[in-house]
Amino acid sequence: FSGHVALNGKYSRASHPNVNDRLLEAVRPGFDRVACWMWGHEHSLAVFEDGLLGVNKPRLVGCSAFEMDDDEDPYSIKFDNVRHRQPEVKLGISNGWYDHAFTILDIERGEVAASYYSFPSWSEDAPDNPCATPLYKEEIPRVVRR
Repeated sequence: FSGHVALNGKYSRASHPNVNDRLLEAVRPGFDRVACWMWGHEHSLAVFEDGLLGVNKPRLVGCSAFEMDDDEDPYSIKFDNVRHRQPEVKLGISNGWYDHAFTILDIERGEVAASYYSFPSWSEDAPDNPCATPLYKEEIPRVVRR
């Protein structure tokens, strides 16, 4: 799903055009076995509300390849069925561009932690020695199979 893009346009069968209907139908039966779903495509970082549309921890982490200028505002939500986790985790803006981001999954003895970081975009004005900045960290509980 997307917070601001009509994924299926006028061809959507769902009540919301921002939901990928076919993917949802295919994977919904296994949602109870998925602890966290991370995806890309949109060039931003979003920590959506846990349980949104049946997904335990929906996370958009597609923000490390292309620059997105500050006019695009990936945090403006157009669809009422999408909510960010509060307090909202947002990328910063450096020299008119949204920062990039990455996620590190720490998997140890069955426990998983996800750490989200931002990194200045590599535009002409990027700092000489850029550093990653921690944004958010969360534990991802194991899913007990039923």
